[in-house]
Amino acid sequence: MSAPPPPIPSTDVLPAAVPDAWSGGETTAVGVAAALSRKLGMPLPWATVREAIDGAIRARLVERTADSGPWPCELAGAQP
Repeated sequence: MSAPPPPIPSTDVLPAAVPDAWSGGETTAVGVAAALSRKLGMPLPWATVREAIDGAIRARLVERTADSGPWPCELAGAQP
């Protein structure tokens, strides 16, 4: 078993950092998680991705859409 990855900076969830996760200026938490995992070459724990997304929301770097579900959530709740 390997150690958990270090925290992901909130800016790493932005379109410039993971453009393949974004389409038309929108994304999903699962899309960000998949793109970050591909970029880093390993599956990332949901808690690590959730913290990065949450930090971006708190810093007002990204905002939730009107039809998004509750946040923060477990991975099952982030599925589209």
